[in-house]
Formats: sequence, structure tokens, C-alpha cells
Amino acid sequence: MHLNEGYAYQNRLRRLHPGYKLALALTTIIGCLLLSDPFVSLVAIVWMAVSSMCCAGCTCPNF
Repeated sequence: MHLNEGYAYQNRLRRLHPGYKLALALTTIIGCLLLSDPFVSLVAIVWMAVSSMCCAGCTCPNF
């Protein structure tokens, strides 16, 4: 099993419907494209990274 697959099977978001995760990602991408401000994109990147690590319970030793 690859390292990424192991993390995918161990995180707390594995039971969340993929459509919800897709909707969140698409909403963020569309928001960044519509606002077209570098600061908004930076905030979105940081927010998505922190929220995914907190919600998924990142156990990655590199973080």
C-alpha cells in the first residue's frame, strides 16, 4: 500500500461523502477565481490546509 493511501484510510474524513468534499473544493476554487486577489488565494490555501489537517486528524510525522 502506498503512503498516501494509508493516510486516506486512517483519517477521520474517510466516511464523509465525496460529494461534500468536492463541493467544498469547487466552492473554494470558484471563489478564488471570481475574486482574483492573491491575498484571497493565500488565505484559501492556508484555510484549506489547516482545516483539512484538523478535521482529518493528520498523523503525518512530517507535520
